[in-house]
Amino acid sequence: MALEAGTAAMLAEGRSRLLQGDVGGARERFDLAAKGAPDDLQVPFGIGNAWYESGDAATAVEWFRRAQGLDPRCAEVHYNLGVALQELQRDEEAEQAYRAALSSRADYVPALNNLGIVLRRLRRYGEALAPALRAAELAPQDAEVLNNLGQALADLGHVAEAEASYREALRLRPDYPEAWGNRGVALMSRGELDAAVECFEAAIRLRPGDADARLNLSHALLLQGKLERGWEEYEQRLSEHCGDSRSAIGARRYSQRAWQGEDLSGGSLVLWAEQGMGDQILFAGVIPDLLARGGRLIVECDPRLVALFQRSFPAVRVVSRQDPPAAEAQAADWQLALGSLPRHFRRALGDFPSHGGYLRADPARAAAWGERLGKAGKLRVGLNWAGNPAFRHDRWRSASLADFAPLGGVPHVEWFNLHQGVRKSELAIAPFPLHDYAGEWRDLDDTAAFMANLDLVISTCTVIPHLAGALGKPAWVLVHGLPYWAWGGEGKATPWYPSVRVFRQRGWGDWPAVMAEVAAALGELAVGGAELAPKA
Repeated sequence: MALEAGTAAMLAEGRSRLLQGDVGGARERFDLAAKGAPDDLQVPFGIGNAWYESGDAATAVEWFRRAQGLDPRCAEVHYNLGVALQELQRDEEAEQAYRAALSSRADYVPALNNLGIVLRRLRRYGEALAPALRAAELAPQDAEVLNNLGQALADLGHVAEAEASYREALRLRPDYPEAWGNRGVALMSRGELDAAVECFEAAIRLRPGDADARLNLSHALLLQGKLERGWEEYEQRLSEHCGDSRSAIGARRYSQRAWQGEDLSGGSLVLWAEQGMGDQILFAGVIPDLLARGGRLIVECDPRLVALFQRSFPAVRVVSRQDPPAAEAQAADWQLALGSLPRHFRRALGDFPSHGGYLRADPARAAAWGERLGKAGKLRVGLNWAGNPAFRHDRWRSASLADFAPLGGVPHVEWFNLHQGVRKSELAIAPFPLHDYAGEWRDLDDTAAFMANLDLVISTCTVIPHLAGALGKPAWVLVHGLPYWAWGGEGKATPWYPSVRVFRQRGWGDWPAVMAEVAAALGELAVGGAELAPKA
């Protein structure tokens, strides 16, 4: 049925005002149109668009749902519903809306593009590639589509293809900061650090407030050993605009002024942990430098580290991380994120002290484990193959226990499990025998006491090599194509932990080559001919 002229005019004016940015006026016109044609699709659709543009995605969803009921075949309604749901991070529902849009119009590029995005957000990376590829096939000149294709490819480890997709997006739109930043990450993943730095700098020139690009720039600089500038950019993790918001959330818990290197005599400083346990252990290595400045020091850390840190730094008051912070932490004169300590004390590679470990395992518990394990007849090696799957890059840093099969053929080695996560079920199908005592450990202090009785620790990039390195225990860390910046961009050594040797993937995802290298080194070590830690 044709709309009455007045109602049609109200709808047309509502759409016009929405295009002009007059959201209030548009909503007023759509409301008037609703009185004359409450069952016309364009009324709830227009009202939904107006609410969405006003910043109220939840109300927009309600109106788009009404529009859906009036015409379940309208692809635009399904698509706009998906956009609003995506804004609300209701990604499973957004996926359904985009698929409904595509069932009505299979070549609907925006729906294909956004479907790929929500599937990536749902960590269904294998499924995300197909709609991204189809969108790029239909719209090869759309820079945003090519940028999203690059991200889908990168999520699957197709780094070279991802970089090419970002490069094409930038050819089409040279002023596209997201594509510059994403291309920088792809180049960093390939070890092309100079080129990656150039990309991040281009992104920052286009959008100076881009905290994510600046944080990625810091990682590239730190991987290169360019510490002074790297630490300055690393402070971007504390920005509320940073995509990885953990550090920014932590910063808002404290109201004291940030310590900037002032004399601490007669005052107190709280160091608060804002990242994972491995990061906290790493940065704790700078605490002795701070203690030399005098003053009273309070360290807030993960509860699983409290006992270990308190024993290792007896002059420090160690408290468990909680919200709100402990009263004594809130009463300190200054506050500083633990990850900001190196900015004051590790500004050049020459600033790193040689140490035999700065954390101390419980001697009584270590001795008890020694008695229980008895006299060693073989090389005792602890093994950890995987980290926390909630970490967004875990699928790259973690391996499967089956990947370590080549190591099982090395003679004169006795293996001990160090993994306590959800992947522990893999022990049932381990390619070689591992003694497992990990179920008896309550915290990292127990792990440290057990580790004191091992000759060597072998692990992917998790908290385990950090703990071993901080204890001065020989450890071999196996890293993927884009390593944690503390392991450096090349070489076998890291200045953070003199006892740690780094084994690196040469190709993205190439664990077999790494395992072959580790097996050869372990074979030499088992007969007394290899180095435990890298030579400086």
